Amino acid sequence: MISSRQIKAARALLDWTQSKLAKNCGLHVNAINKIETDQNEPRVSTLERIKATFEEAGVRFRGTRGVEIKDETFEVVRFEGPDLMRRLMDDQLPFLRGPQDELLFCSPDDDCWTEADASEMKRYFRHMKKVGSCERGLVLKSTTTFLGDKKTYRWLPEGVIGIIAYVVYGNRVAFFRLPVREVLIVKSQPLADTYRAQFEFMWSKASPFD
Repeated sequence: MISSRQIKAARALLDWTQSKLAKNCGLHVNAINKIETDQNEPRVSTLERIKATFEEAGVRFRGTRGVEIKDETFEVVRFEGPDLMRRLMDDQLPFLRGPQDELLFCSPDDDCWTEADASEMKRYFRHMKKVGSCERGLVLKSTTTFLGDKKTYRWLPEGVIGIIAYVVYGNRVAFFRLPVREVLIVKSQPLADTYRAQFEFMWSKASPFD
């Protein structure tokens, strides 16, 4: 996990004040000050939130000491196996910090999500409710299972949605093959922005469920 030294260095690279960092990651400025001056032992979830905020702004952390500004290359992480959903939630939730943060997903078969780890899905929805973040999803009209609020789903006809599900959050796009328990996460702000734009176009053409 990142250190107080790295947090201060990252702020310096971005020319951020403690107040700006606090505002961007949804924390009180006093909390940032205490973390940077090592006055307390912050929660792992708090450090993850700070780290995610910096990463969205273009910072990359190396080990427990290194900090640098990212170039526009892609970083790819692959999750697979029985703990896939836990690892995915650990990656997603720090980017969902409040009403300004939204998760977008497009899935050819939303029923397959019912096969995911139920406890992790509950964890996801508890977190979303707590922080006030929201989600929107594009699925097929044949979808019968809605894990979230049906009003946040719209449907597209066969042939428009591909065979690979994807989720956009923060500066990441995650591509899913849930039947074989595999997720490929690409970390790239330009790619995330591209998929958001595509999603918004398809959302404008999609139909709400009755």
